[in-house]
Amino acid sequence: MAASIGKSFQTVYREIKRGSKPDGRYQPWWAHNQALLRRRRPNTEKIRASESLRMVVREKLTEKWSPQLIARLLTRTHPGDPSMRACPETIYRGLFAGLIGRRNGALGTGRTRRKKQRRGVPSPNKIKNMTLIHQRPAEVNDRKTLRH
Repeated sequence: MAASIGKSFQTVYREIKRGSKPDGRYQPWWAHNQALLRRRRPNTEKIRASESLRMVVREKLTEKWSPQLIARLLTRTHPGDPSMRACPETIYRGLFAGLIGRRNGALGTGRTRRKKQRRGVPSPNKIKNMTLIHQRPAEVNDRKTLRH
């Protein structure tokens, strides 16, 4: 069975052992539900859980610091304390959820809303129907002919 799905037999053995019902039978739907129950989501937000972190972030935001600068400051000032660290995304989420305080109309960029993050999606070209450099004809690279 393991070879037919391209996995090691130990992987299949572990999955069957972990996902079996208490009576020893394996049923995929039951194993899937157990895997969902084992997940540790949703976690409580760090800013909601730690009053001291919330106070530092709130103080720096009132001084007009950006979330990126606050995250860097927290990393440098509390190197051995992971509970006093927050990434910029965590600070933004806390700010927009109202955990840190009231947001005064606009972000540091002047926007009233956040720009959607498009991770992994290439940005479209600014010039429509643009010919890329590596797609140009060879005579253009040789510069022997003029193009009007």
